[in-house]
Amino acid sequence: MTEADESYLAEFAGKKRILVRNKTDLPEKINLPQNPAVPVVSVCCVNGQGIEQLKDAIKELVWTGEITAEMLQVTINSRHQDALNRARAMTRQATDALRAGATLELVAMDLRIAANAVGEIVGKTTTEDMLDSIFSTFCIGK
Repeated sequence: MTEADESYLAEFAGKKRILVRNKTDLPEKINLPQNPAVPVVSVCCVNGQGIEQLKDAIKELVWTGEITAEMLQVTINSRHQDALNRARAMTRQATDALRAGATLELVAMDLRIAANAVGEIVGKTTTEDMLDSIFSTFCIGK
């Protein structure tokens, strides 16, 4: 591990996290710190080995309340940011239309556009489908 890796691990030592070791199809080159409070999940994006264990580890932290919204640091790509901005704009437009007394059909159309914008990001609505979608578009690595 590099000095930057060590620094990063130290910086987040007190946070709930999962360490992910990628490229398990190759010989192991680093020794990750052993800490029972910090799960280490090994994955291989080439053959999918370990992806289910990673999903399970993420679900375990999220569903047990170990991770709160305030703890999440999210990085989104520009396409996702654009979709969220469109969804917000259409939601605000629907709210303004309701306040102005617009017909419910017009408000519903604005809300449908907003929902479709969010749908561009998540695609499907079930937890399993969303996780599959997320992991199919992200490259998991260092």
